[in-house]
Amino acid sequence: MTYDIGIFIALIFGLILGHFIFGIIRIRTRTQINSLTTETTPLINTSPQDHSLSTSCCPTEKKTIGNKMNSSFLTLPVELVYRILDNFERLDIFLSIQNVCTRFNIIISTYTQYGTFTELKLGSQLLNHKKIQLLAHALQSNTAITLLNLECSYILADGVQYLAQMLQNNSTLTMLNLERNQICAKEPQYLAQALEIQTLITFDLRKNQIDSIGAQYLAHALQRNTTLITLDLRSNGIGTEGAQYLAYAFPNFRITW
Repeated sequence: MTYDIGIFIALIFGLILGHFIFGIIRIRTRTQINSLTTETTPLINTSPQDHSLSTSCCPTEKKTIGNKMNSSFLTLPVELVYRILDNFERLDIFLSIQNVCTRFNIIISTYTQYGTFTELKLGSQLLNHKKIQLLAHALQSNTAITLLNLECSYILADGVQYLAQMLQNNSTLTMLNLERNQICAKEPQYLAQALEIQTLITFDLRKNQIDSIGAQYLAHALQRNTTLITLDLRSNGIGTEGAQYLAYAFPNFRITW
């Protein structure tokens, strides 16, 4: 399954999730459902005494899928969901299935194949702002990805803003590569706001169009950042003035420009 198919699935997944899952169950695992239901313990207790998670999880699904189907989905055994996930590539799980609802996030976090997925390399993908929005949304609650490479993806102002919002909520990402993305003007301001509370260690901003004002935003933000070790600003337009802002703020900081 290609990356573009994963994006397409993400756009329609909220509407067809229930039908898709139960279609797979009917076609592939009809003869196994009863045994799995009796032999495994559902992730959610749906006894009359405890309905706390089953009534609060997936509010959007209740609007698009019937209550009966929604209730059945919430009580599917974890092992059966794992078998469904086996039919997806890891990238498709990341972009299309994560954040569908709280229960799915819990199950995905314990899915072995997904847990080893720590690097996301999407360089030269020509990502528009809609795809970046989808990616940023998935990353907000992700606790596995530590390296994100978006080199040469032609990310514009809206996309940078989505990424900056994601960085304010993600505490796992340590390496971010935004080399050659035409970042200029307001974009460094968005990134600077995120860097004030981020956990990045390496930030690659080579070959963009960041000027001295952008360097000033970054220097101001990095005074509040205690984790970043390497900031690469080579082949930008920060000039001597921008370099002075950074050098003054961090006399012992490793900055390349």
